[in-house]
Amino acid sequence: MENIVTVKVNFSLAAYASLAALAQRKGKEMVEVISEALALEEYLDGEDGKGTVILFYKNGRVRELVRR
Repeated sequence: MENIVTVKVNFSLAAYASLAALAQRKGKEMVEVISEALALEEYLDGEDGKGTVILFYKNGRVRELVRR
């Protein structure tokens, strides 16, 4: 079993509602959604650091994900 660290996080009501809705749609606990978001952010940050161009399709068009 991995070590567990308890973290207190304050969300705006809107952010909390978005998190709760996303967790419900995915059938997951909110902590799982947060963990997945962190993993995705780590991946994207790593790829961005390598100069990787990330593309996605939207409305039938290819678009580039621009990170700031």
